[in-house]
Amino acid sequence: MRADNLNEIERLRESLNRLDVANTGLCSFKDLTIMDYGAFPGGNGLYDGIQARVPIRGTLILGSNFGLRSEFVGVDGKLVKLDERGGRTWTPLLKILKCSQINKEDFFFTNAWPFLHHRKSNLGPVDKWLNNAALMKICRPFFKQTLKTLRPKLIVALGKGPAAFLGHFWPESLGKWKG
Repeated sequence: MRADNLNEIERLRESLNRLDVANTGLCSFKDLTIMDYGAFPGGNGLYDGIQARVPIRGTLILGSNFGLRSEFVGVDGKLVKLDERGGRTWTPLLKILKCSQINKEDFFFTNAWPFLHHRKSNLGPVDKWLNNAALMKICRPFFKQTLKTLRPKLIVALGKGPAAFLGHFWPESLGKWKG
């Protein structure tokens, strides 16, 4: 079953934009243009971009973080990329996912820490984020809201950071992943 509009994604974005990440070393997408094609929150998280329908009971692809602010936001404060499908993450990921035989329209791409960061590497300091109680207090309830909205039948964690993040939600079965 699919929703016929993007209202669910917009509600999630509005909720995320209200979160205060000022003291976390991360920055939000608030007041930035939304990409036509990109993982949430920089884009709407759907392969087919603004033409897509939201996959309720689909597959949630959980990355770590959106990436470096300097790679996505120009000196003028505006978004510099509008299509991530040919980027470093999406290109190999889509090749792998194609082998899964799951329709790409059933994917929702998001991040455990759905923000930009200011480091020199695209990889964020996941261990610090996992142990930052204030940041996790922001991200965990938001992820719960994402789960409630999309009700995914499958979650794919892209790496040990997102896997450890998921360990906080299902400690009985994934608790060992937290460390």
